[in-house]
Amino acid sequence: MSRIEDRILYSKEPYTLDPGDDLYIYRLLDMVQEELRDTGDRDWIIDAAEEKSIRLSHLKGRSLKVASGLTALGFKEGDILHCAYSTNIDFYWPVFGAWLCGGVASVADPGLSVENCISQIQDTKCRIIVCSKVCSSKYVQANNTLPLLDQAKHILVLDQDPWENITTGATSFRALYNDPGTSCPTTSSLSPYDPKAGTLVNWTSGTTGAPKGVLFSQEFMHFMLRKSAVPPNSMALTTNIMFHGGGFQLALDGGIRNRFTVVFIKAEDFSAAAVFNAIQKYCPIFYMCGASEFTMLAGEEEAGHDLGSLKAIMPCGARVSNTALQRFREKCPGLLCLQFYGSTEVGGVSGSVGQVDRLGSLRQGVAVYIRDQNTDARLGVGEVGEIMARTPTVMKTFINRDEDLASVFDGEGFAHMGDLGYYDENGVLYFKERMKELMKLGNTWVGPGEIEDVLEDINGVVEAVVWQMENRKTNHFLTHAGVVTRPTCQLTAEQVKKMANNKLEEVKRITGQVHIMESIPHNPQGKKLRLQVRRKFDQ
Repeated sequence: MSRIEDRILYSKEPYTLDPGDDLYIYRLLDMVQEELRDTGDRDWIIDAAEEKSIRLSHLKGRSLKVASGLTALGFKEGDILHCAYSTNIDFYWPVFGAWLCGGVASVADPGLSVENCISQIQDTKCRIIVCSKVCSSKYVQANNTLPLLDQAKHILVLDQDPWENITTGATSFRALYNDPGTSCPTTSSLSPYDPKAGTLVNWTSGTTGAPKGVLFSQEFMHFMLRKSAVPPNSMALTTNIMFHGGGFQLALDGGIRNRFTVVFIKAEDFSAAAVFNAIQKYCPIFYMCGASEFTMLAGEEEAGHDLGSLKAIMPCGARVSNTALQRFREKCPGLLCLQFYGSTEVGGVSGSVGQVDRLGSLRQGVAVYIRDQNTDARLGVGEVGEIMARTPTVMKTFINRDEDLASVFDGEGFAHMGDLGYYDENGVLYFKERMKELMKLGNTWVGPGEIEDVLEDINGVVEAVVWQMENRKTNHFLTHAGVVTRPTCQLTAEQVKKMANNKLEEVKRITGQVHIMESIPHNPQGKKLRLQVRRKFDQ
């Protein structure tokens, strides 16, 4: 519940900021050493497919070596180390090394185009890039496109050894593991601690343009170290990408602050069988996944696995349907679904437990109002408008794009969330639709999610995507849909269309075609790429 005052919702939980008294990385490593003294060593993170792990006792020594090696390459306090690789067992070594040098870690999607890679190199002004083998050629190409003074000086490949055949223009990051560690900066050699100093860059998804680098402070990272409901010495499973905000934090606030082991499944190893096998083998009580993964797993026919350990699941990146949750609970009775609403720029806004049809109550220290899109007025109970949010976890700035701040925040520091929603008399927040995805049907604006929920409620349909496209002969817009069905499902496209339209209001009915698809494309955060689907069928 939230307090309503002057048509603004305020969290009832007081905001207590922990700015820390030293660099965030020092606090993490101190926590590691304290646990080693208290209870001994344990696995910190585990690669479920390769059955490899990193132990707590590995963290300090390896991090010091990497920091020393980066220093020898010219990386210094205040520099940005650009990391472009996906989830893997070595994910945090470049990050920890950069932090020990007093630098900033930028964690980015490695699947971007060459043009976006060039933009990120320019924005970060990075002198060192760490990437994976599969995208090393792309980063060398992007770097060489730039003027010499703007180029990164070193491109290091995270997942190749020095003796392997590495892309020309790049070298092995693993060579840093052999550094003696003696050149790692010390507290006395760095500037006095500043809680407002930048330490982490996450990136927006780039669905409406080039991704923007969102800079977070030391203070923000200290704030994110909070007590979890997952007990110490438990197991947690994640298939969420580590360069996503939530996926990045899990191994830190959970795996270190709250002392539980994080088991991960890489994107290339993901399948329903891999997830169910990991749950049975490692007995996690908590699972963080992408929204698209949640929907796929919910619709998967499963038998023979013991999933009884799983008590809570957190789908991230997009909304999920009640139908998908009900299907998941058939596999894991009593499963709690944790939903958190927010954005890269502002962090967490609200959360709900067990109910996916609402955004829930505001998180600690958050304020929200609903904006009338035409008049900018604050709306009251039950009135639908744009959600505006102000949080204690708001970003420091966009790196190299200060001019873009005005398009995100109003004069009082509330961010445009880009979502339509409303609140009830108890101050509970509800979601309607993404503003940019609204479709004009007759004289009514309708969100594709309303139609997708009806399609996904059909037995045999796993996931649906809806879009609007103009009929060039009649100049009228038609509503089309794509559905992914279970392998054993015998439904035809026409049957799906008829069943859905029988449940939909006339204005919301599917007037175009329904396509049976093998899969629906998503971005790494789990959002459906409707524009990509529309372009495919438009051609």
